Amino acid sequence: MNAYLYCDNDPVNKIDSDGHHPILGFHHEFVVGWLVFNPASPLFGATPNVTIRGGGRSGLPGSRGYADLIHVTGVYEVKPRGARNERQGRKQLDRYTGGDYIGTMVFTATATNGGYNYFINSGGDGVITYTYTLANPVIQKELDSCRTKQAIYALALYKLAEIVFKIFDKIPARGWGGGCGVPGGAGWGLEYSLK
Repeated sequence: MNAYLYCDNDPVNKIDSDGHHPILGFHHEFVVGWLVFNPASPLFGATPNVTIRGGGRSGLPGSRGYADLIHVTGVYEVKPRGARNERQGRKQLDRYTGGDYIGTMVFTATATNGGYNYFINSGGDGVITYTYTLANPVIQKELDSCRTKQAIYALALYKLAEIVFKIFDKIPARGWGGGCGVPGGAGWGLEYSLK
């Protein structure tokens, strides 16, 4: 049994809060955000996380994919550096664009955030890769601890909301109107009964 299967065997870079859809976490989101919102970025002003119909893994017309960036120079995927990730990025771009309108910008950039130094590279094939190193290992240990706590709190809140909605789904509705037990009085709609 693989203990990290829930996050595509990549627990350092991916998170999977519901066990069904692994996504790149903190590092990926920072790099995309830096590319879009930092005036020093060559892709400043690009549109992030764009839904593309027919771009899903199945390739079927109703499937959807999510391009990391769309800019006037083309469509881009942001991936951690590595041959497997870069191949995956190129496949995604082919599904999204059919081989046309793939980002052509060539650049290298550096950025710093949350105790990490990032090295960002675009080779003109639409795939932007990044690596990161620790800026300060002492601060990093504290940051990792905070991020872990935030992830646990977020998951607990999600699970609590899920439980509350399941409870409300089981409570029978008595009908419209009244409100406050007064027939025909001002009300917000359905009243719930715990009987």
